[in-house]
Amino acid sequence: MKTKLLIILVFVLVVTAIGIKTASQNRSQAGRQLKELEEKEKRDSLTIEERVDLAKTRGKKQVTAPSFASLQPGAQSLEELEMLLPQYSIILAEVVDEFGYLRDPGRIMSWYKFRTIDVISQAPPRQSFVERQIPDQLRQLRDDEFLIAADGGIAILDGVEVTQHDATIPRFKKSQKYLLLLSLNPATRIAELALGPQSILPVNADHSFDKRMNPHLLQQTIVKFHNGSMDQLKRNIHK
Repeated sequence: MKTKLLIILVFVLVVTAIGIKTASQNRSQAGRQLKELEEKEKRDSLTIEERVDLAKTRGKKQVTAPSFASLQPGAQSLEELEMLLPQYSIILAEVVDEFGYLRDPGRIMSWYKFRTIDVISQAPPRQSFVERQIPDQLRQLRDDEFLIAADGGIAILDGVEVTQHDATIPRFKKSQKYLLLLSLNPATRIAELALGPQSILPVNADHSFDKRMNPHLLQQTIVKFHNGSMDQLKRNIHK
């Protein structure tokens, strides 16, 4: 009996020692990892997933990834933009849903679901060489809804909210109405921004133009060639 108790005691002591050693090794490894992440943070070379790991270590639920500037096409003048307008669909719409995810180690991408308020004009979609995989969360679309994919946005990664901004294209806001210049594929319901930031014009709740958007090239074009009226724009394009 004493022998059995001695064996059990030795076993418990061995298991305890192993546990203590393992815990110590884990703490040491966690400390080294934290130090490595903090060194990479100083050099601003963290991937987004590493930023998430560092945020969790510090007990944070939110983190901001470095912004970036994407290359976008654009018109050089009001006259050029006016000539381009009939080549694209022009739609008044608002955001009803969005979904952000990690596209690659350093970039977040977001999908936005829009509800069509008014169709100013329609044009055949331009050929797109970009492959788009619609997330399952946004696959169910009504007849008056369409999708736009854009770099940047907000994604929830391992319980941490990560925000990343595209310095070229501002993030779409829910309930904000937009006049959009698009290449819209009616089969897939996926729209591409025709001219980057020049394709996105926020408008007021009553569909009037916001004076704060006066420097926007699209608004200037509508003011100069269409009397500052979406109704006039619709009539002129359909002539």
